[in-house]
Amino acid sequence: MLRKLMLVPIVGVIALLLLAGPASAAPKVPKGASFEIPAGAGQLCAFPVKLAIISGQVQRTTLPDGTTIVTGPAVVTITNETNETNKPSTTLNISGPTFTSAGGDDVILPGAAIILLFAGVSSNPPGPQILATHGRATIEDGLFNIDTFTGTSQNVCEQLAE
Repeated sequence: MLRKLMLVPIVGVIALLLLAGPASAAPKVPKGASFEIPAGAGQLCAFPVKLAIISGQVQRTTLPDGTTIVTGPAVVTITNETNETNKPSTTLNISGPTFTSAGGDDVILPGAAIILLFAGVSSNPPGPQILATHGRATIEDGLFNIDTFTGTSQNVCEQLAE
């Protein structure tokens, strides 16, 4: 009898794991707009990269204080462009949402996002690097500070380095 009682929760957990799929899977973006951002060596990574973005995000609302909220599916594929025959890449879910202040200098990213840290621009950590984040990131006065970030982050440049 005890074995039967233990089997039901175990089967339930296995079924949930099979149905849930990977947590970091990139969403499908039906009818999304696509565009590319090339960056030369030393701008975002030590090597040249290309960011291919597909976005179905739209501005959902503007709050009384002027903050805009943008939501919807979005993915980015970041590719190391160093070698023509072997181009390591990664595809990330960057669906956000995004909250932007009326002036545009302050941004809150409380979900999946990327933060582009350009060389020569003051930030903590310093650029160049691309951070894939999941949590609550804030950009104040146009600058990112890792000390105010809560969640997980990954340096995509390190992942794509040859």
